[in-house]
Amino acid sequence: MSQHTLYSSMEELSEFVKNSVPQTDRSDSKRVIHDRCDEHSRELRTDPELPPSLIKSIIEHPELKAYQLCKNDLYVIANMFYNAGKDYNTHYDLSTVLEFVPDMNSSIQVKIKYAQSLVDRHILSLCYTPDLDFHHDINEFLQSRFHLNGFLWNILLGKSPLPGLLAKLKTTLSNNTSFQDAVCDVLDQLYDYYPELSERIFKLRGIYYGHQTNLLLDLALDYLSKQSSEHPFRKLCNEHVPDAFWQRCLLLIYRYYRRGDDLEIPALAVLLSHNEEEYQQTVLRLRQDNLLVRNKILDDNFGSYHKDCLEVSEKGIAWLTSKSVSTEPEIAVRVEQSEYFELINPAQDLSRLILPDAVIQSIRAIINRLQNPDTAILQSWGLHTASLCNEQDIHGACNVLLHGEPGTGKTYIAGVIANELKRPLIKIDASNIRNCYYGKTEKRAKEMFREMQDLAKHYNPVFLLNEGDQLVHHRLQGQTSGTDNAENSIQSIFLEALETFTGVLILTSNLIQNLDPALSRRFHYKLQIPAPELPERIKLWKIHLPASIPGAEEIDIYPLAENFCFTGGQISTVVLNACHHAASRNESRILLFNDLWHYANLENGSSFESRKRLVGF
Repeated sequence: MSQHTLYSSMEELSEFVKNSVPQTDRSDSKRVIHDRCDEHSRELRTDPELPPSLIKSIIEHPELKAYQLCKNDLYVIANMFYNAGKDYNTHYDLSTVLEFVPDMNSSIQVKIKYAQSLVDRHILSLCYTPDLDFHHDINEFLQSRFHLNGFLWNILLGKSPLPGLLAKLKTTLSNNTSFQDAVCDVLDQLYDYYPELSERIFKLRGIYYGHQTNLLLDLALDYLSKQSSEHPFRKLCNEHVPDAFWQRCLLLIYRYYRRGDDLEIPALAVLLSHNEEEYQQTVLRLRQDNLLVRNKILDDNFGSYHKDCLEVSEKGIAWLTSKSVSTEPEIAVRVEQSEYFELINPAQDLSRLILPDAVIQSIRAIINRLQNPDTAILQSWGLHTASLCNEQDIHGACNVLLHGEPGTGKTYIAGVIANELKRPLIKIDASNIRNCYYGKTEKRAKEMFREMQDLAKHYNPVFLLNEGDQLVHHRLQGQTSGTDNAENSIQSIFLEALETFTGVLILTSNLIQNLDPALSRRFHYKLQIPAPELPERIKLWKIHLPASIPGAEEIDIYPLAENFCFTGGQISTVVLNACHHAASRNESRILLFNDLWHYANLENGSSFESRKRLVGF
């Protein structure tokens, strides 16, 4: 069956389900339903009203066989499929999901088990990431909301990327591209298609993605096995990583290392496993007898604070990147060894920054100051600071405060400054500073600033602290408790550290009124990033609607810019949602003005910001 036929079959099934199943009173249905839907027994319900050939053609489709679909599953999928095209509804609570199945009058235990099986089999995904395994945290599961899994959606829409990615991997590997980089590039594209494979795996428990990732990894390893023994990566594997399991681990760990991200053992196990039993075995193997640690490809962190974090060693980096081992650790290694930082490779472009000219000029002034510091000249002019540290060092420092509404581009500006300076951007993880014990929080704050000073001395990066008011807020007046005193002590540590910091720090805030007044003097530049006015909004819509989007060049963006006082972040959200909807249409996958107008109205009505206006023609 072709992809188009599958899509047509789903449309036929969804229309049939909506027309044949009463929406007001499902209890009157005379269908005979079998609710045996666990992974060992999923038999089709006998229903003479449904065309058996249609059901069979969907369930036995090559790309759907792995889902082990039963007829109950098809009722859930068909209803969601229909509603998405009719009224853009994609998220449902548990009771609504179960109502999609006619005569679902089973016990609560059977209903919950069936709903969990839908998530286990990657038919549905949870809209929000629970803190605990949803198999055990029943109360949270009952209150969750669900949507069709991204993998399944793409297959149903005829856009499954796996065949194309497998073909691209074969082509890329036949070129001169580094083997490990080629695999990582294709993995990156797989992650772009499915958000379930990215941030969620670090928290979500009970869902496993071994089927998707292993398809690509096994194809790559099969290619590798046919290469000459002198092939660089095969040589590394033959000498240090002969087992296919550890080779898959190494490729995934390298993918995260290359992006400057950490990968922890539970997350890696989720990516490699197919079920709970395999997940537990993988975690045990990674913790107790890790071949990559034994062979010095990974650092041995199993007695440290981040014992589950898989960090590539200096030796491993040299092997994977074909570089000689240096005596001075690379900045990526230094950052990975820290609990407080995340390394980002900035790619933001100054020419794409849409802001009033005065703000642009201020940003250019900051960049010029840091490119041409002239600290010796300034000191010879007799300029003095209030800092207690070396005068010449402090003249080369620069603290920048960017404040304004969410979505106006404050974080983007930080990337622009770092990129223009050709310096790495280090994001500060504020959540790792605070501890439940105030004394430890003070120590951690001092430790973080010591590390910042050292990194500034050796690598001269740009540091970014987003939402800085969460750390450096108003000090408490007339405090009456030990907690108040401890909190003020923490604020004093930050104020003193900023006073003597000799690097470049950019702090952003949506709530400048929450910042301590004493902080103002610590910043060399304090820029308010305004929400875009009509001329800026027109430019932003143009940037977010490139000619590569079918239909974008035909859209009149002026009514959108005039009627919706959106920030760049909001415009990006509207365009992304409208493009998803346009891509789901079978008859014409072209972005229309009405798509953008619809999602702009939704954004305008659901935004938490107060900056709105009435819209209409």
